[in-house]
Amino acid sequence: MKKNKLIGAFYVCCLLCLALNVCTAQECNYKTLMAQAKDLAAHNNYADAINKLNSAKACDPTKSTEVDELIQKLFDKIKKQKQKAIKDERAAVKARIIVQTMLKNLQDQENKTKIAEENSRQSEEKRKRAENEKNTMADKQGRIKRTD
Repeated sequence: MKKNKLIGAFYVCCLLCLALNVCTAQECNYKTLMAQAKDLAAHNNYADAINKLNSAKACDPTKSTEVDELIQKLFDKIKKQKQKAIKDERAAVKARIIVQTMLKNLQDQENKTKIAEENSRQSEEKRKRAENEKNTMADKQGRIKRTD
């Protein structure tokens, strides 16, 4: 009974090792890994591309110089994208400040316009009151002269 369990465990271990070798053999195709890495990099999927390149390097250590050069190129692309993003962010901040300044100036101008309109309305009311008073005084003087 113990012997059967041992033999069974041995077979299970052998099957696992065989399955692991088959999986590893399928994954370890240098050209395929490199093609996949280049495709991922072309679609700006740099993290997965670097993982594929590292797998390719592990698959064929004699090609490590070629792989390392490609990894360096990807890091250079990443660095350029980061610099562009920083530059674009700065431009966006400047544009936002300009827009905010323009908006404030517009609001100030609207306030000045409202004040000017209110002052004009008040001046017109004063003019009308003064004219009414003048007409009222003229009417009173006209009545006084008629009564004489």
